[in-house]
Amino acid sequence: MQNFHYNQLISFFANIFVLMAFILLLPNIAACEDAVYKEEFEIILNQLDNITEKIETLEDQKKTTQQKETPEKSVEHLKSDIDYFVDILEEVEKKSIVDRIDLRAELRTRFDWFDFTGHDTIQFTDIDNGPEKHEQVSALPSNRFRLNLKATVGSWLQFHSRLSMYHIWADDDYAVYPEVNFINQSRIPTDISLKVERVYADLFFEPINNIPMALTFGRLPTTDGFPTNLHEDTARKSTYPNMAYDIETDGMGLSIDLSHFTGLKQSAYRIVYLKRCEDFERYTFGKTMSDKKGIYRVDDWAVGDVEILVSQLETFLPGIFRNTFFLVNFVYIPDVPPNDARFNDDLYPFYYDQSGLLFVDHPQSLGKGWKTTFYVESKNFLNLQIDAFIGASYMEAKADGATRYMINPSVAGLPGPPIDARFAYETYKPLLDALPNLENLFKQLQAAPPPVGMINDDGVSDRNAHAFHVGFRYQFPIPQLKNPKFGVEFNHGSQYWLGFSDASEDPLHKLSTRGKVWDVYYIQRLNRYLTFRLGYTDVYQDYSYGSSFYFGAPHKLDHHIKNTYFLIDARF
Repeated sequence: MQNFHYNQLISFFANIFVLMAFILLLPNIAACEDAVYKEEFEIILNQLDNITEKIETLEDQKKTTQQKETPEKSVEHLKSDIDYFVDILEEVEKKSIVDRIDLRAELRTRFDWFDFTGHDTIQFTDIDNGPEKHEQVSALPSNRFRLNLKATVGSWLQFHSRLSMYHIWADDDYAVYPEVNFINQSRIPTDISLKVERVYADLFFEPINNIPMALTFGRLPTTDGFPTNLHEDTARKSTYPNMAYDIETDGMGLSIDLSHFTGLKQSAYRIVYLKRCEDFERYTFGKTMSDKKGIYRVDDWAVGDVEILVSQLETFLPGIFRNTFFLVNFVYIPDVPPNDARFNDDLYPFYYDQSGLLFVDHPQSLGKGWKTTFYVESKNFLNLQIDAFIGASYMEAKADGATRYMINPSVAGLPGPPIDARFAYETYKPLLDALPNLENLFKQLQAAPPPVGMINDDGVSDRNAHAFHVGFRYQFPIPQLKNPKFGVEFNHGSQYWLGFSDASEDPLHKLSTRGKVWDVYYIQRLNRYLTFRLGYTDVYQDYSYGSSFYFGAPHKLDHHIKNTYFLIDARF
């Protein structure tokens, strides 16, 4: 115990030393901006020298051509001039292409101090309170690197992409299903490979006068929604508010500019079709799940396709609220496929019991759901140097079935129809004296999971939920400190809330919390390239996420999670 406290003390002073070093280096780093300007100025001077040299060359050639030349000499000079101007045209052509491409890089180094207290839960059981835990992580370091590319092919077509790498320092581990998969694979720490977070094209056209439209297709910008722009101190990076939808997805959408009809700035209506389509040859969670081959052959137990429809109406408001943005978003999922739990060692036998005693009752669908979100954001509200926002969501889930873990008693020579495996011992206890080999098995099956439905454990209960998110950011009028910013946010989610924000780079995914969260931060810009942020997040989780995402009924929790973090952003 003494060694533990000694190590913690050493770690604490080491972290303080690192932070002090950054503070002492601030003036030198700020001076780097002037150095960059000097480099750019020198590049411009070199370009002017090159242009002057080319002009002098042209003047010399002109004097030469004024002299009497033989026809052969004239042809030779003409050929030289053509070659020279071809070189110039090639340079101009290259520049015109490069000018259409905007390539930017981002590097973030972050340190997190986590503190967790509360009782653990035991997945796939009815046990709400497991062992009590108190866990801490001190100064967990991570790096995130991004390449952002925008290419304007013409007034009618634009191309956007973002490559992301996000990993913990010197870590070569990879994420494990289902915590990390198709919905957030480039948004939380994994390995050091670059992943495509977004890559999409905007096709602009105007089929009807005064109604411009844009068709967007590819891996869409469905991450970094409102109010990420405030605590990241950047421009808007996504179409949707984070409360509505913050998940990596592929699809296509149509945006319609309504400004001509409403008379309001940036009025638009959007409708988007998204789809998750899995194509597995086999599962490899430590075991071979299928022997099927071929890229279009899907395993029988694989999670089915998920289709999502999103529509959104958005606009800036008039008058004194002209800097206030309002939107209403609607998300609809017409069919939720059942879960697949073969990666769990305890449930694996239900899927592959050759005797037929254990089996899984797998429905076609768990149900459907929809969510409506209202969001308002105002920049520099009433010229008070305050940016503020408020968002509210309401959702409903309609049940249609559940995945059930069953036994077929007839295989063991017992009477009756198939029943939930967890009730086998209670049901057949009087008959087990004659079947001693089954007694131990049926006792173990008491720990089998309940049915896993869409936010329920019976497959028939409909659910509704709500959440809200409010916050503000104040800009201090201190030019000597580059006008730093201070922000406060609060959000709350009810028992059956589904945040759809699993791709948020907040490591605690606060907008998915079934409980309440306080979040405060301080932003210090150093120059146009470097920004520091210091923050603190306090999370009270009242309910769990079932077995995963929208699968299963939530467990009652008493989790209290605190995270203090410090990060450095470099953008070029």
